[in-house]
Amino acid sequence: MKLWESPIIRIDFDENSRVLTQVWKGFGSSELFREAIDKTVYYFIQKKAAYILADSSTGAIVKKEDTDYAAQKAVQLVKNGIKAQAFVLPANVFVKASAQNFANGASAYQIQYFDDKDKAMEWLIAQA
Repeated sequence: MKLWESPIIRIDFDENSRVLTQVWKGFGSSELFREAIDKTVYYFIQKKAAYILADSSTGAIVKKEDTDYAAQKAVQLVKNGIKAQAFVLPANVFVKASAQNFANGASAYQIQYFDDKDKAMEWLIAQA
């Protein structure tokens, strides 16, 4: 079910698997990125999610300050029971680096990288 959308992201939730999905859509300002992170945390808590699937396959480069912001917000995910997060990465090496900057700051739970959304979802469900 679609929960929220902005010019740079769509956030969905599947009640059966308890997976909150972020579908990133191109480049956005720091303000839009941080709003998306805040909404992700809000909906993760509200829906009692357990997993996040971050589909960055059509995403863009994120500034280090913004990935640092996201990593700081990950503390709230840990406090609210996140078990694992899967990233679907594009071929763009710079976008991959953005995701890895986040993961370096949010290492309190399992994080895996994939090039295929279905494989990422399979891995998340296997973590249950």
